[in-house]
Amino acid sequence: TPISIRDAYPSISNITINQNHTWTNGISIGSFAHSGTLYDTGYPYMGDLSIDYGCNIVVEKGVVLKLSIVRAHDGANFHFEGTEAEPVILTTWTDDEMGGDTNCDGPSIGSDGSLSYDIVGFDITFDHVLLRYGYTFHLMSDHFYYSQNTLNVTDSVFELCDDDWGALFVGQLDSDNVSVNISNTVFRNNVAGFHSYFTQVPGSFLSGCSFINNNQSGALFEGGISGFTVMNSDFSGNGKAVQVGATSTVNLGSTVSGGG
Repeated sequence: TPISIRDAYPSISNITINQNHTWTNGISIGSFAHSGTLYDTGYPYMGDLSIDYGCNIVVEKGVVLKLSIVRAHDGANFHFEGTEAEPVILTTWTDDEMGGDTNCDGPSIGSDGSLSYDIVGFDITFDHVLLRYGYTFHLMSDHFYYSQNTLNVTDSVFELCDDDWGALFVGQLDSDNVSVNISNTVFRNNVAGFHSYFTQVPGSFLSGCSFINNNQSGALFEGGISGFTVMNSDFSGNGKAVQVGATSTVNLGSTVSGGG
């Protein structure tokens, strides 16, 4: 790779990376043990991103991350801060539709790989993020994993994730100090959209979300869920709109609409 970054946050601008079939067209990143910010350089960041305990990482608007693994260890704070015009994009390095032909194998549509998420942190924020082809090895497969304190997702899109555990998986939470708030977010063209398992988090909600063409379900709650409210949300083209397990309790707002 022409440029490689490890545990550093340099300012990079006015660069040109010429295509070379021996190289890849992007900036390689790896493990970070210190806090910092990743800025848009005009080229995608590539590799395996690992954030150590206690680090505070901010990913700025317009950044394209084409990775195989995103791993934030317990105690890390991870903030993806896109905008409507310039979202943060997380996808695989073979996804030519985002960030161009990074692996120099010629133009293609789709992805022959998956992006692995293993995020266990104190404070996780997704603001205007487009996440495609998600996959994780930590619990099951093809989902984002979160297990401590605060998860805020707003104005984001989760798409093309191909496992029945969901494009966004929230599991094993049981604390009054934990909050999961997901608003104005789209789950589309996944095997399953949102999935929560064994989660008891009073005051957590899905609000103003859209669940479109998810093969199995738009939202699934199982394993003794309590504390979740689903409101002001639309469902269309899903195998099932909302599935609630026998031992789970979910509050459905009066404006939840769509039968599938």
